[in-house]
Amino acid sequence: TFAEIEGCDWLDFWTGPTAEDARRAVLRAKLGEAGRFRGFCPTMGGTPKWWDVVVTPIMGRDGKPDALLSISRDITGVQHAEESLRQSEERLRLAIETTGLGIWDLNMVTGQRQWSAEARELFGFAPETTITQDLVLACIHPEDREWVVTDVYNDERADSLTFTNTFRIIRADTGEERWVTSVGHTLVDKDGRPI
Repeated sequence: TFAEIEGCDWLDFWTGPTAEDARRAVLRAKLGEAGRFRGFCPTMGGTPKWWDVVVTPIMGRDGKPDALLSISRDITGVQHAEESLRQSEERLRLAIETTGLGIWDLNMVTGQRQWSAEARELFGFAPETTITQDLVLACIHPEDREWVVTDVYNDERADSLTFTNTFRIIRADTGEERWVTSVGHTLVDKDGRPI
């Protein structure tokens, strides 16, 4: 109940690294600015929770803070989702580094491309190179280009959204011919159009 915490120093609820964040937020509010932090603090019942906290000053007639208002929003779900995403990204990074896989992503609506450093290296693209469709197509061996384009860039693929292709490329930097295998999946919008 509230009686159990009435009169307690609010800063004492925050421990570990969050304690310093809370102190800084209070200090900012005492100086007349809003302070904000994210921190872990279990509820009175012991339920573990993460909070997004804003501490704002309530100004008096003299223009100086008379009191402080703390508003805490439960972000436990968001925190868990962010941590899961961070762990997933770390696992992907380790898999890429360990295997030397190159990863690329193409937004078929905007034409925007993202290539990992490993994919750039595989095709012989310098890190600062802006990768365009024409540049990629120029790297696909002329004898393989037509069928690769049909399979990978097919906007109306009816049989499967997943593709696996083994084809030849000609590295952009050295002209060296290499065989690559590209495995991918096409995402679609709610109407089934590739994106």
